Amino acid sequence: MNTTVPVLWRPNGRTDLQVPVGEFGAAAQAVNDKGDVAGYSFGPNGNSAFLWRNGQVTALGTLPGSTGARAMGINNDGQVVGNTDFDAFVWQNGTMTALPALVRADAGTGSGAADINNLGQIAGHSDSSVDGFIQHAVIWTP
Repeated sequence: MNTTVPVLWRPNGRTDLQVPVGEFGAAAQAVNDKGDVAGYSFGPNGNSAFLWRNGQVTALGTLPGSTGARAMGINNDGQVVGNTDFDAFVWQNGTMTALPALVRADAGTGSGAADINNLGQIAGHSDSSVDGFIQHAVIWTP
C-alpha cells in the first residue's frame, strides 16, 4: 500500500511527519513560526484533523454529528482552524468549537475555515442555500 507522507521543510533540511496508524496518508496544510503543523490524514474512515507538534501527532477530533475533519490553518498561539463535514471550526487546547455560518434570510448550509492569523481572525466561507449553494467569503473575528 502506498502512503502519502507529509513533510516539514526547514532551512536545515526536511522532517517527515508521522502518518497516524491505520491511515493511508496525510497532508500538511499550514505551519506556524514555532514549526507546529496543521493538516489531516485520510484513510478507510474518511478524513481526520491533526496537529503535529514537537514530533508528536495529536488528533483534533470532530464536531458532534460530523464524521470527519480537515485542519487547514494554524497561528502562533496554536489555534487551528478547518472544517468538518459541513461546519467551520476553531480548535484550541483540546477543544473544537463550531464557527457560525452566515446569519441571513438565506441561512448558510455549511462553512469552512481556511486560515487564522495571530490576532485570531479567521478567513473562510459560508454557503448560501438560496443562490445555488454559492460560497460567500467570510471573516470571523474574536
